[in-house]
Amino acid sequence: MFENKVRNQHYVSQVEQKLNCIDPLVERKKRRIYEFEVINRDLEEYILTNDAGVKIEKNLSINDLYTIDILSDSTRINFENFFKKFEDKIEDLTVTLLEKIQSKESIYEQEIIDLVSAKFINFLRNPFGIKKILNSFGNLNTLSPVDEGLLKEFKKINPQNIHISHEKLKIFNVSNEEYLNWLKTIFICLAVEMNGKSIAEYLVEKLFLPESKIITLVLNIYDSHTCLLSDRGYVDYSALYDNRPFAMAFNLNKNTFLTVVIKNNSLDELISEYPDMRPVLENLKEKGQSQFIQSGIDLQVFYNKLEFLKSYNSNVMFQCHKNFYGSTVNFLF
Repeated sequence: MFENKVRNQHYVSQVEQKLNCIDPLVERKKRRIYEFEVINRDLEEYILTNDAGVKIEKNLSINDLYTIDILSDSTRINFENFFKKFEDKIEDLTVTLLEKIQSKESIYEQEIIDLVSAKFINFLRNPFGIKKILNSFGNLNTLSPVDEGLLKEFKKINPQNIHISHEKLKIFNVSNEEYLNWLKTIFICLAVEMNGKSIAEYLVEKLFLPESKIITLVLNIYDSHTCLLSDRGYVDYSALYDNRPFAMAFNLNKNTFLTVVIKNNSLDELISEYPDMRPVLENLKEKGQSQFIQSGIDLQVFYNKLEFLKSYNSNVMFQCHKNFYGSTVNFLF
């Protein structure tokens, strides 16, 4: 379950980089993606790091980033097999979603939930967000697996088993303890199951409960314009809202991004956030309602809305740790 030979461990998967690469038809080892380094965020200044692009195989990866033990034959104990479970879904779910939209077929809610679950792992596994992850899921790293086999592996996450260099940890601006707590959080989220699903999948499904949440999904599709990919794997929009809901945008491929906003289904919170709707919402309260009635997940699709793309790409550049990526060198801010 935990054993493999993978030393070069990606924190933004190769399949997601492939969906944004210069030429997806070339063989895997030759695939490249354009890399840009931010020079000045406020002025939106950046440089292209390599005119030919960088090789995906070694990009957005760090040796032994998730390794919790190394055996005598160089076998690694890490989370690669768990990550692969989600990575294998991403391309299929993305292609299926876009094909269904094009042919105007019905999209099942579970397909959306599965895609968001797979993308949610980007947030969980990205080392540039360790502090945010611990703030969001701090209590998970205090738990321990009940299963004896899992517990044996879990105990390998300790100060004597850190296999990443101290220099790399400095880049993430975290202590050894924070790094280890992050690994424990990933372990609990991916290896421990509830009702046949990983904790990560369970958490995402709990978010998608229309009786307790207001769920908004917006898919932006472009015929030719480029959607950028962050070295963080996502864009965080939560700061735009007073109550800091789950609000993230994810690159699906070079021409598509998905925005997910999930807020508490509370009329009082909605009144506070949308004062222009106060008369309508207060009328619902007078009728005895405390929540907004929502039948299910609503997916809105927009085509070639350049103002949305400019905002998204600008946030990718502003929020990335250091680098952002694209299939072309021409894109909108």
